[in-house]
Amino acid sequence: MKNSEREAQILRIQSTSFQPELSTALKAKLRQAVVGVTKATLEAALVEELLAERCRQSEAVG
Repeated sequence: MKNSEREAQILRIQSTSFQPELSTALKAKLRQAVVGVTKATLEAALVEELLAERCRQSEAVG
């Protein structure tokens, strides 16, 4: 299934939801989870880059 088809399917299901408050709460919770995972991933990547740079600097000095 193509992404556009999947997105259309999700939108169709959302539009027929009988509990819009639940959809709103779920969206907020999902958004919060995505932000948390994204933040953790970026922080881990930055730490990895910092450690690699420190290693390169140590090798250059030593």
